Amino acid sequence: MIRNTITIILSTLAVLSIAFPNESVSISGVVVDSDFKPVKKVAVSLIDSNNKKISGQETSKDGIFNFKNIVADNYSLKFYSKKKGSASVLLKSWPKENIDIKDLKIKLIKGNSEEQVFTFGPDPEESITLGDATQTPNKKEDKKNKNIKKIPKRKEKISINGSVKNQKGKPVKKVIIKLIDENFNAVSQIETDKLGLFNIENLKPASYTFTATLKKKTVKYKLKAWPKNNQSIEDLAITLTKEKQSIKTLTFGPEPPRADAGPDQEIGYEKNGLKKEKS
Repeated sequence: MIRNTITIILSTLAVLSIAFPNESVSISGVVVDSDFKPVKKVAVSLIDSNNKKISGQETSKDGIFNFKNIVADNYSLKFYSKKKGSASVLLKSWPKENIDIKDLKIKLIKGNSEEQVFTFGPDPEESITLGDATQTPNKKEDKKNKNIKKIPKRKEKISINGSVKNQKGKPVKKVIIKLIDENFNAVSQIETDKLGLFNIENLKPASYTFTATLKKKTVKYKLKAWPKNNQSIEDLAITLTKEKQSIKTLTFGPEPPRADAGPDQEIGYEKNGLKKEKS
């Protein structure tokens, strides 16, 4: 009786572990200086999305760091060396199928640097699923399709750049530029340079919230992407003021032509993102 009860409990736990997997991953890499030489005793901090420190360590004599058995989640990695400088990295997780991040190469820089973004493997939704059990394979069609070369799907990448100035038209440095996705995850966070310039590259077209903040002064934009043919937002001119500013909307280029649009229809967008039709 006791043996049967234990067997039932173990079987139940096994089923639950399959139904509710708790993915664990690792993060490893090397820290180098401006001459690409390994740096030892660099303080490395693993911080969660609530800005809470989860774990910390120092790099080895070869500049190596390694965090093991970490729950797959969104994190930031902070690197600091008093002599060599600092660096910061954002780590993004997926809802499932996360894999280890290996062989990161982190370069320390004195001063401000752009925060890089890495993911725990490729996006599972973009992967191609083979062997659909709901479809019956056709051998004749398979032979024909073997000679057909598949055209890889082009992945769009966009960027956002511009400048921040005060009300007198002078550049403002160290303004925090932050980009947040629809799931409230920080995609990128950088600071403007001494000329008030900023540049965020290699972005996936999506809807974001963009903020430029210095102390109590904040400018906010809602960024909207299209299903295709997105364009980078360039030379975005931001003016910081003491007065509260309304949230503006920007799009990644004009709306692509629609299939039902007539030859005389032209659709454009004003700077505030409101649709304007010309007759």
